[in-house]
Amino acid sequence: MDTLRLAPVRYGAADLAAFEELRALLRRAVAEAGPVLLGRVATESARRNQRAVPKPELPAVEEAARGSGGTGVQVAHSGNVAGVLFDAAVPDLAERVRACVRLLRGRGVPVTRVFRVPSPAVPVGRGCAASGVRGRAVSDGAR
Repeated sequence: MDTLRLAPVRYGAADLAAFEELRALLRRAVAEAGPVLLGRVATESARRNQRAVPKPELPAVEEAARGSGGTGVQVAHSGNVAGVLFDAAVPDLAERVRACVRLLRGRGVPVTRVFRVPSPAVPVGRGCAASGVRGRAVSDGAR
C-alpha cells in the first residue's frame, strides 16, 4: 500500500485527546507488563485507524479475539495486516490460539501466521515490555 498517496486524516480536538489517553494507557501497560491493558489500547487504536486505512475484516478479527480469549487486536496502521493478541501466561494458550484460527477461518479471514514474540526483557509469564510483547499473535493478511 502506498500510504503517501492517501489523503491525510484530519483529527479534531476530541480525537487528539483520545490519542493522548491511549498513549498514557500504553505507557502504563508497558510499565506494568499488562497484556490485557495492552490489548485494550491496541484494539482502540485499530478502531481509530479505520478512518485512515480501513480494514473490512476488523469486526471479524475483533470477534475472533473475544471468542477465543484474546487480549485484543492489532493492525498495521499503514498496511493491510491485522492480528489477535494473547497473554502468554494463560494455561490454555494453545487451545485459545487454535480456537482463534478456527473462528477467523470460519469468517473467511485468511490466517497467514501464528507466532510467539519473545522478549528477554520480560519476566516469564508477563505480557509486554518496552522491548516487545511476549505472547502469541494470530496474524491475517487483511486485504
